[in-house]
Amino acid sequence: MALAWKRPSWEAWLNLLGYAIGSFRRRIGRNLALILGIASAVGWWGSVVLVSEGLRVLQDKALKEGPDLWVIQLQGGRPALIDLSWVNRFKGLLGVRRVRARVWGHLVVPALEANLVVWGEEEMSPEEADVGPGLARHLGLRPGDRLALDSAFSRAVFKVRHILSPQTSLWAHDAVIVSLEQARRLLGIPEGMASDLAIEVFPPEEIPALAREIASQVPGGRVISREDMAHLYALTLSGRVGVLGALFGPVMIALFLLAWERLTGLSLEERAEIGVLKAIGWSTAIVLQVRLLESALIAIGGTALGWLMAYVHLVVWRGAGVAPFLLGWSRLRPELWASVPIDVAPIFGWSAVWILVFVGLSLWPAWRVSMMDPNEIRKIV
Repeated sequence: MALAWKRPSWEAWLNLLGYAIGSFRRRIGRNLALILGIASAVGWWGSVVLVSEGLRVLQDKALKEGPDLWVIQLQGGRPALIDLSWVNRFKGLLGVRRVRARVWGHLVVPALEANLVVWGEEEMSPEEADVGPGLARHLGLRPGDRLALDSAFSRAVFKVRHILSPQTSLWAHDAVIVSLEQARRLLGIPEGMASDLAIEVFPPEEIPALAREIASQVPGGRVISREDMAHLYALTLSGRVGVLGALFGPVMIALFLLAWERLTGLSLEERAEIGVLKAIGWSTAIVLQVRLLESALIAIGGTALGWLMAYVHLVVWRGAGVAPFLLGWSRLRPELWASVPIDVAPIFGWSAVWILVFVGLSLWPAWRVSMMDPNEIRKIV
């Protein structure tokens, strides 16, 4: 039997939609169970997608605002201090627009059971400090408060000038920005030395050549480009998302098996309904359109509810179970939900996959029954 297709008008689609809604309501218990099943699976994977995609966007933004090249000194395979004499040498290279010596490092705070990042800036007053949002929240700091920092080399008390914006949480969540002089004292970095060198290059096409030239001049040095950092971040994030995906795989398989079992085995009521529709003159194409609309209502409803659950999980429950795995287990872990950007592209992409798979599973049994003669359907029922 040939499957004739005639494109229905908008009025006809509305009538079919009304019938599909009525059919949905007649089997409300089963349909709600399917919606909740889809929403649970989509909500779990949606949380992973929202956190990971938000991290990618923030990482790209952070890298674009950073230097083109980083130069670090290695000693025994580990980062060491670099001599400031290299600054003037690199300034004379063709394509180098700016060379900046950076003073920064980690400071252990036993009371927090975590490390702080102490960052030195030239424009800071020796008596003041800017504090990252995570550290400020854990210590209850506000502008004007006093902050004491102790290290094996020095002790200093600062007046909190600013609390950094939550939008900087990814890279400054646990940071304390102080003057260069105070940073050197706290970290034990002597004059004439720096933690690393940040180099800005113009035009960008010169970056690979400059990286090779600088690496050949610094004994035991390592030059890292922005592209290298982006690749490293992508590998790290993809690896962690892959592990979560492996945990999520059985959930999706179980969901599709449940959907297949519930949708391929049409109930007697559904078979009788299709037989009646065929007997009163409905074509196979119209029957499939009704089935498509009913399945689309279930799939779209479950998917939308799942994304809503994922967003609530990210904002209200702060990504519990997902964010710690992707962001690390430090006590001063960045609060990504405070600044995460929502990228709609993966949301639409994953939604289309789930909806199409579910609708495809539901059309097969309906097509198989609708192709039968109404008298044969009546005998089966």
